[in-house]
Amino acid sequence: MALVDVHCHLDAPAYHDLPAFCRHSRQAGVTVTVAAGTGLQSNARILALQAQEPTHVWAALGLHPERLDATWAELEAVVAQIHAHRQRVVAFGEIGLPHYTVLDQRMTSAQAQEREAMLHALVQAAVRCALPVVLHTPHATSAVALDIVRRYEPPGAVFHWHKGSPETTAALCEAGYLVSVTPEICYRERDRQLVEATPLANLVLESDGPWAYGGEFTGQATTSALVARVAEEVARIKGIPVDVVQHVTEANAHRVFGQPYPSAAKVAHKGENSIDSAS
Repeated sequence: MALVDVHCHLDAPAYHDLPAFCRHSRQAGVTVTVAAGTGLQSNARILALQAQEPTHVWAALGLHPERLDATWAELEAVVAQIHAHRQRVVAFGEIGLPHYTVLDQRMTSAQAQEREAMLHALVQAAVRCALPVVLHTPHATSAVALDIVRRYEPPGAVFHWHKGSPETTAALCEAGYLVSVTPEICYRERDRQLVEATPLANLVLESDGPWAYGGEFTGQATTSALVARVAEEVARIKGIPVDVVQHVTEANAHRVFGQPYPSAAKVAHKGENSIDSAS
């Protein structure tokens, strides 16, 4: 078994012992953690972590859309940073559109419009770098982001912890983009319905650590190891073998992030009937 955690904020203070984190993840069958950056300084920390554990940590560098202090100058610096380290970077991420800071009125409508313009610029930069994008686009913002991604056509897109409408979910899957799901599928009906509606060929798994979860995970530290439990629950919801979920989601992650996956043909054959029926 080998699994990929496609979204974890590995530069958070909670993860101060990277070797221990990686050992714990590997014991659970998670061999890769995609570390998501949120700005220039965060990205620099991600690059340092990737240098320490280059086979386990894949670096995604970005500019988080909910940050109230994000500027165009920092955006330009982030793009330059990605260009400078292009061979070590697997995606632009985390980028996207604000929702929560607008909802609680910490971000003005003018700032939100500026973040949308920033997303246009970042997706265009991803196209120039031939990199996929990892998107923070909660709820209705996912439809707006989908239009932007379709307009510029980066080589791939992961809608991280997707919460969009069924119509938006169907459209992004039809376009070939990926939906990532979290441990919330183990106890939240909305997320379980998302798994039911999303073909396995469009699913990837994430921890979004260090975010703390409820349900059976209450009081637990969030690490990439939780992705193994997510895979089990996807299999249960879809009524397919867990090893098919493990292999197909791993192959999906390797494909979207442009990383070689020699067993892809074998996995596709093994899971063909299950993928077709798991929609």
